[in-house]
Amino acid sequence: KILGYPQSELLQKTFQEITHPDDLDDDVHKVHQMLKGDITNYQIEKRYIHKDESIVWVVLGVSLVNDTDGKPLYFVSQVLDVTKQKEYETKLAERDKQFQLITEIVGEVFWMSTPGIAEMIYVSPSYEKVFGRTTNSLYNDPQAFAKAVHPQDQARVQAELKLHKKGIWSVDYRIIRPDGSVRWIQDRGKPIVDK
Repeated sequence: KILGYPQSELLQKTFQEITHPDDLDDDVHKVHQMLKGDITNYQIEKRYIHKDESIVWVVLGVSLVNDTDGKPLYFVSQVLDVTKQKEYETKLAERDKQFQLITEIVGEVFWMSTPGIAEMIYVSPSYEKVFGRTTNSLYNDPQAFAKAVHPQDQARVQAELKLHKKGIWSVDYRIIRPDGSVRWIQDRGKPIVDK
């Protein structure tokens, strides 16, 4: 069912024939390790080639059964089809690249954090141009941006930080950049909620 072959036809094939060429060396190497007694089992992610020549991603778990003298009798393999998961991961990676590109092109600062800004999830590179500080400074200390807030705006920003835990975020404030220049920031956000 996973590979599209009737059982009788599949029984005529070796695992080498149905394994993607780029994944074959690792699989064969692990088989040899088992036969030499270096390992007793292994699990890998690999690709099979479907009868229609499409790619099927699987997680393969293999154990070797020996006789009482320790001679190999046969392999027991368990195959889990993870093709849909791989397709989803690929689409997600493509969306991440697109998002990254957009945030790098747009001059505005985009950021994502946990409620209350306990942990910084993402900060766009434009943060460095606007705030004059590194994005790493925010990853290391999520509320580091507040240290740049103008003293006259600190109380208002701190009050808004308390509301951020509830998912509300809308505040205008000034920052003082490391070079001493002052910039006005309009900071707006909304929560992403679960089910």
